Amino acid sequence: MHMKYLLVLLSFPFIAFAQPSKGYSIKGKISGFKDSTLVFLNDAQGNAIATTYLIKNNFELKGKLDHYGYHQIAFIGKPDIVELFVGNEMVTVTATDKTLKNAVVVGSKTHTDYSSFINTFVPLNEKISKAYNAANTAAKGANKDSLVKNFEFQKNNLKKYITSFLTTKPTSTVSSFVLLQFYPILGDESYLEKAYKGLSGDAKKGLFANLIEQKIVVAKTPKVGSIGSKAPDFQQPDSTGIAISLSSFRGKYVLLDFWASWCKPCRNENPYVVAAYNKFKNKNFTILGVSIDTEDKKNEWLQAIKQDGLLWQQVIDVNTNASAAQMYQVSSIPQNFLIDPNGVIIAKNLRGAALEQKLAEVLNAPNKSK
Repeated sequence: MHMKYLLVLLSFPFIAFAQPSKGYSIKGKISGFKDSTLVFLNDAQGNAIATTYLIKNNFELKGKLDHYGYHQIAFIGKPDIVELFVGNEMVTVTATDKTLKNAVVVGSKTHTDYSSFINTFVPLNEKISKAYNAANTAAKGANKDSLVKNFEFQKNNLKKYITSFLTTKPTSTVSSFVLLQFYPILGDESYLEKAYKGLSGDAKKGLFANLIEQKIVVAKTPKVGSIGSKAPDFQQPDSTGIAISLSSFRGKYVLLDFWASWCKPCRNENPYVVAAYNKFKNKNFTILGVSIDTEDKKNEWLQAIKQDGLLWQQVIDVNTNASAAQMYQVSSIPQNFLIDPNGVIIAKNLRGAALEQKLAEVLNAPNKSK
């Protein structure tokens, strides 16, 4: 109801008593279920927020919601559900098939938005799936190129539709749902933030809006080990058992190099690291090697250091309570992090000649490597 008409009605006391409650009422007529079947209204997280019983194919769920949102009507012991977007309003649900595939929801404008989106999205998505399968199974050649182009065309059609929906329904809760589900095919978290700013009203309330806001905050928070973040400090023992901390190198450029004696890619990379060390060790640069060899492989670790000519400080990552590899989320090796004199990570995973090139750049030194 338009606000100005509502204010007029409320100005008459005898009409005020006739106003509907501020909660919701969902009346259903569902065929195919036994009497006394328990009916649930679940929220988007699967929590039952209202229950009732189905009597002679009819039920009514009542309550009060804080905002519009995604819900499910479920029946005990039955896998099928009715999906609906609803707020504090009068809604009817009808279905003549107990699979509930033909369920019709009437009375919620927000659910109408959802139905509109799904009715267009499903055929577009089916076209994308068919185009992808055709392109993926085709042999190389002109026909495959044409099929790939068709796949891209269908994918762009879906992108255009999603963007159009968000633009034309900026206040609908369904828009925050759509944005959360499909932003990865439109862009990254920066796109998510920009698109979310274009939403308002109910679209910025409820679970989906909260999840979007959390993603935006996480995206803006530097991740451990990410470029631009502070390098976490740690202590690990050297070959003699003396604890060496990363912070003891503060004031220098430090290459934090994770490796192991048994790691062939690491050993193959070591000649590049040795060359970079020899070239820049007198230019405020050093290396801290962190081996993830186990303690029972200490001899192999020490032998590898000698064989490969690793003349810089080396520690072994044996502290399971404060593992440097876990701290830096190292899931594979070799892996390295270049840290500036202030303890900030400025580059990572520098391989081969890229290491010398980066060091020449940050140390303002000529790079003569070919």
